[in-house]
Amino acid sequence: MPVDVSGVLAQAQGRASSLPTCQVESGPLEWVLDPGHLLISDPNALGDTHSVEQGNQLDDRARKNAQVLMNRVFSLPIVRVEEVTCVALPAPVTPLPREKPIPKPKPLTKWEKFAQEKGIVQKKKTPMVWDDVVKDWIPRFGYKKAVAEQTKNWMMPYKGNAPDDEDPFEKAIESKRERVAKNELQRLRNVARNKKVKIPKVGVTPMVEKQTGKNPNDLKKAAELAKKSTASLGKFQPNLPGSLEKNIKPSQGKKRKFDPLVSATEKDKNMKILQQITSKAPKLDLKKAVGREMFHQDQERETSKRQTAGKKGKGRFNKKSGERAKKGKASGRGGKRR
Repeated sequence: MPVDVSGVLAQAQGRASSLPTCQVESGPLEWVLDPGHLLISDPNALGDTHSVEQGNQLDDRARKNAQVLMNRVFSLPIVRVEEVTCVALPAPVTPLPREKPIPKPKPLTKWEKFAQEKGIVQKKKTPMVWDDVVKDWIPRFGYKKAVAEQTKNWMMPYKGNAPDDEDPFEKAIESKRERVAKNELQRLRNVARNKKVKIPKVGVTPMVEKQTGKNPNDLKKAAELAKKSTASLGKFQPNLPGSLEKNIKPSQGKKRKFDPLVSATEKDKNMKILQQITSKAPKLDLKKAVGREMFHQDQERETSKRQTAGKKGKGRFNKKSGERAKKGKASGRGGKRR
């Protein structure tokens, strides 16, 4: 079926001519553009017109300003970031107020100051390291590093000067814990130094007073802590000088007692616990069972006595014992005289 193309083109051209153009002419004053902030300022004043006409004028002014800003943005160099077309914005020109002050630079640590004085430049290390023993690339840190260390150090040399009961694997673990604790201590010292908190190099942290400076009780407190920082709570420690020994308070409370680590009865205790766990027979408390049996026998004996006294009758009833007194030859006045 034939189609009249000239009519469609004429209709499209008429619709395009009715739309506003991209080329915008400025007013008496030029626009102030800041593409870095995507900001445009129009210094031209508005005329004194009717409210409806002024609203239309504002709409037209806003469209023109946005068109000018888009024209300026599309004229900037185009870059591609992760398969996305972007525009490289220039540095902003208009200063904007901040909500909060500019953060201060982070103070240097003790090692960073030393490296800066000596001119030491720390090189960036790669996250993966080649290990000749494992024959594979392993990370410098993380759980995979620990797994690789266990695979590599499945056997450790035993030094001749080491004691017999020393485990080289436990010693390696303990040394690693000490290194971690040392690093944590250094980190806390750096934090205290940045916060301008005075801390001693060794010993107890002094308590500083506002007026008198150092508290004289710090030395007494340090002596007391050092005296009681043993397993025996200072029982077997040598005495301190007289002035300090008098100020130390005696330890309060009972000292906890623990079983020795190496004991001859350890095997018997473990076997007894294992038998109790695996045994299917019910647990029997002999002392409790004997007590219950004796109680039941006493109850049965008392019940039989009451029944016997009830059959005979005619005896005095004792309210306390709940039984009737038996009549017999030695019952007093009721008995016959010989």
